[in-house]
Amino acid sequence: MIRAAHRGDLDQLTELGRETFSQTFGALYTAEDLSSFLGASHSPDLYRDWLSDRAVDLWILEDEAATAVGYAMLRPCHLPADPMPPGALELSRIYLLANAQGGGRGSTLLNTAL
Repeated sequence: MIRAAHRGDLDQLTELGRETFSQTFGALYTAEDLSSFLGASHSPDLYRDWLSDRAVDLWILEDEAATAVGYAMLRPCHLPADPMPPGALELSRIYLLANAQGGGRGSTLLNTAL
């Protein structure tokens, strides 16, 4: 099931973001660099800001046991491309836990964002 994230999901999103990023990219970093990156890019304050921003859409994907296994975030485009069309959006995050991959869940998240 996919549902819109809300402020009560702050801790869950923070943990899910850290875990999915670590599973996907953790091997590319030293432990110190990974910890530093996660502290900056997957902080509770950052997720709090996104959850409070009406221009940002966040969705959580839950498995059959209602456990969060992935999320997607759509927001106004921040890419350094000129000229950027008015109202351009960016799918800035789409992550799934490793054990949730391979069953079409990522496509479901993507289709929800689109």
